[in-house]
Amino acid sequence: MKALPLTAPIGTPAMYKSSATLVRWLAQKYNIPLDRNHIIGHDNAPTPTQDRLAAQHWDPGPFWNWGHYMDLVRGNVAAAEVPAIAPANATIITIDPKFNSNKMSLQDCSSTPGTCTTLPNQGTSIIYLHTAPNQNSPLLNDRTLHPNGDPGTMEVSDWSASASAGEQYVVADHQGNWLAIWFGGQKGWFFNPANKPVAYYSTAPTITPKAGQASIPVYGRPVPEASAYPSGVTPLQVVPLNYTIPAGQAYTALGGLSNDYYYDLTVNYSAPHDHEIFVGKTKYYQIMYNHRLAYVMASDVAAHNL
Repeated sequence: MKALPLTAPIGTPAMYKSSATLVRWLAQKYNIPLDRNHIIGHDNAPTPTQDRLAAQHWDPGPFWNWGHYMDLVRGNVAAAEVPAIAPANATIITIDPKFNSNKMSLQDCSSTPGTCTTLPNQGTSIIYLHTAPNQNSPLLNDRTLHPNGDPGTMEVSDWSASASAGEQYVVADHQGNWLAIWFGGQKGWFFNPANKPVAYYSTAPTITPKAGQASIPVYGRPVPEASAYPSGVTPLQVVPLNYTIPAGQAYTALGGLSNDYYYDLTVNYSAPHDHEIFVGKTKYYQIMYNHRLAYVMASDVAAHNL
């Protein structure tokens, strides 16, 4: 398939409409909530293991109009927003840049190694997160994409420091027109003036490390414990990603998840226990960790409103 050009908005009206119609039908059939915690892009999908994380897909990317798409998914009924001015007890924000006015000139470095092209200034669904409440401060680093410690970039495929429309995060700090959220184990700052906000205050369940823990691990998938597997089947190893949540940080979460593993060894069902589902007892929570979803063990965290 020929890649869509990055010099024009991604997707035609017919594409948006047909995709949204299908998603709405599936959501109704399987009782899936019509929000961005459940309707996600490939760029939000968690990765099972650390070795696959850097190569994860980043589509539909920053030029996908999530606000318009979700309106279509809901049947052209926009989700209710609340004022950008924080109430006294506000702790959660939903990212909400206005696509047509949130224009940026991003970089495309995929065509020729070592060469980047500046793309046309155009609408985007993302905001960038800085290390300090200053437009000239570096973008946040992602230790997987930039293991040498370099800051994230405005390259179109670099999701190190970008938060996308509809994603929810916990407020970490506030300074003037700048707001900080907990993002990937760090404090990420973005400009959010009252007269042109790019986020609104909302509500969501949250998790934070249990008292007494300096940090907790983050996982790419909820893996059953070894006792969940029958004799003769090698259990999956429960290995965390190269990320943590330090004490004092908090992240939005979904309800407790059971964990299971679909054992798919052959195509012809010839191996013992082939194509069986092994269900574990270890409870996990799915969280919005950075630009991607991730998991934490329920035993590691204190949960609020879950």
